[in-house]
Amino acid sequence: MNSAFVDMEDEYVNEPSTSSQTEGLLDGEEPKKEGWVKYEGYFDVDTEDVIQNIKSVLVPKPGLRLHTLDLYGPFWIATTLVFSASLGADLRYDFDAISIASGFIFPYALLTPLALYGILLWKQLPIQKNIAELISIYGYALAPFIPISFLLIIPIPYLQTTVIFLGSLWSSAVLGLLLWDSLPPPFKQIFIALHFILMFIFLFFFTKSTYPDPSVDLHPGASVAPAIVPASGLNATHSA
Repeated sequence: MNSAFVDMEDEYVNEPSTSSQTEGLLDGEEPKKEGWVKYEGYFDVDTEDVIQNIKSVLVPKPGLRLHTLDLYGPFWIATTLVFSASLGADLRYDFDAISIASGFIFPYALLTPLALYGILLWKQLPIQKNIAELISIYGYALAPFIPISFLLIIPIPYLQTTVIFLGSLWSSAVLGLLLWDSLPPPFKQIFIALHFILMFIFLFFFTKSTYPDPSVDLHPGASVAPAIVPASGLNATHSA
């Protein structure tokens, strides 16, 4: 009888205690998430938060801060920009233009912040933003190009170039306001200037291929059909 109680006591003594597992939760600590699971919260965002972020970057002010850093808004902005930039002068989508735009905008919005994060990590410099937050900032910085892209429908080359320049400047200012306090020099100057240069070059050549100059003859080698002279007129000429 006593041995049975001893065996039961040993069983409970040797059982792993759950107090250590819940101790962190009782102290207010959240369990650590592994892999991509820890980024799921960046997609759990209200539409109102995304709208507030877009309003903030469209009318940037000193001390600009996003209402929330998420990944849903940047994905929506990049997708919208692909289609708005591919809208031709006849208000029809060119699927070749969509492929070109998506082949640049999506990799740029993802790979540029990844490169920035990797360089800072390699240089062992302080990083105040994680990789998801950097992607969020770069994505929202593309929002000014959406209204700009609709102005490119106007087939005036000088106006298009001016609009692209102002749009790149606008987007770079947003990026600078959001990253200036988070990056050490000279990386913030380099990446902001790189953003301006790459976006300007892409939109400039993309616009030239999507919206051709109406003053340029698209078929310079085309031959002009000769005028048909009536036979009666030809005979009259020879007789004269």
